[in-house]
Amino acid sequence: MRLQNEIKNALRVWIKKVNNNSFTKNDNRWVPKLEDFCLDENPKTHGRYLLWGWGRQSGHNPQNYSWVIYDPTYPDRFQISWKRGNYTSTRDISLVTYEDIYYGFDEFDEPIYSLIRPDFWPEDCTKK
Repeated sequence: MRLQNEIKNALRVWIKKVNNNSFTKNDNRWVPKLEDFCLDENPKTHGRYLLWGWGRQSGHNPQNYSWVIYDPTYPDRFQISWKRGNYTSTRDISLVTYEDIYYGFDEFDEPIYSLIRPDFWPEDCTKK
């Protein structure tokens, strides 16, 4: 199975799981849709990263975006990130368990939301 299909299947399962809880039944605005991530299209390449996604630009900052990044340094996971209005979220999702990957943090450290740290911003790869 191609990597793209593996990511799409994992994301489909993750979205189904996060939609199936009492919080999202009352307010599901924060849950992205599978089609938001453009996984049917070929990814763009930035160094070692593969990126799928879209965005709407405003000046130097995207107003809304959805993207998936795969970094071969961490072959068991991928990162999704999306912004809708004032809501922004970044998650690492396991390609093995299809669950969120949580990272512990020291009380004096900032929380780590992702090990995948690309050196570009969504607007580098957006379509107007």
